[in-house]
Amino acid sequence: TKMGVLKSRVEVVHRGINVKEIDNVTSGISHTKGKILTAGKLITEKNFDMTILFFKKLIDRGGDFYLDIIGSGPELSNLKKLTKDLFLNERVNFYSHMAQQNLFVRMAKSQFYIMTSSKQSERLPNAIKEAMYCRCICASLRTQGLDELINSKVNGYIFEEIGKDLEDFFMLSSELELNKIAENAKRTISGQFQINQSMSQYIDKWESRLNDKDKI
Repeated sequence: TKMGVLKSRVEVVHRGINVKEIDNVTSGISHTKGKILTAGKLITEKNFDMTILFFKKLIDRGGDFYLDIIGSGPELSNLKKLTKDLFLNERVNFYSHMAQQNLFVRMAKSQFYIMTSSKQSERLPNAIKEAMYCRCICASLRTQGLDELINSKVNGYIFEEIGKDLEDFFMLSSELELNKIAENAKRTISGQFQINQSMSQYIDKWESRLNDKDKI
């Protein structure tokens, strides 16, 4: 509205992902129970330290989990030091930034994907969509618009802060519940967030607007 555009004239088309690229490299891969994945640029706004501290709570509660952190950036040395200080070296693995296809394979092998980023520019990240399509159970700190992608405890989990509720979700959810969430996650992406669907919607909206102008 500040730019003189009426809200009624604005329509949102979500960014889609190329599911065929994922299918090509993940066919036949199944997840490892208890494997948690997180990925991104290792900067302070992404809060990977929060992920490690949360992981420590799971281990302290007797959880049988392993954490893979994929990414490069200035926080790497600090995160490795935190991992060592918390005696988690045997359960946390760091991997540098990798090709997208290799990341898809890692997602397919993981049971959970977690995002603790509070970066202001986070808007329905493609990484979460890709992980959901790979049947990862995605748990994410609430960011703007995330409800349009994740229905908490139905196809993923949105949390406001790291606390006991989040721990209980990882620790106490049954395999039946988790498998249902994983299936719902993939179904959500297949039904609403494929790139070919997004392109079709763009074309439909543009053609509709052009037709409106022709009638004026």
